[in-house]
Amino acid sequence: MRYIANVDNNPDVKRLMIYSGHSGVYLFLYSIEEDGSCDHDLLLESVDDAMEYAAEAYGCSRDDWQEIEDPLKHCQHD
Repeated sequence: MRYIANVDNNPDVKRLMIYSGHSGVYLFLYSIEEDGSCDHDLLLESVDDAMEYAAEAYGCSRDDWQEIEDPLKHCQHD
């Protein structure tokens, strides 16, 4: 399961992605809105924790998140 949201009014972070996997929940940070590798990531305990962090740090509300498909097999999740 992955979620993606665009970030407004931040010169360094333009997009966020949440990925829930076997080793935890990752919040990926991107400096561009187009597809590509992330610039930074954070490891959190739950999707709720990731969404709360994104709300506090980047102003993303729960309504900003869109669920997206997982990547193809053997592809990176970011």
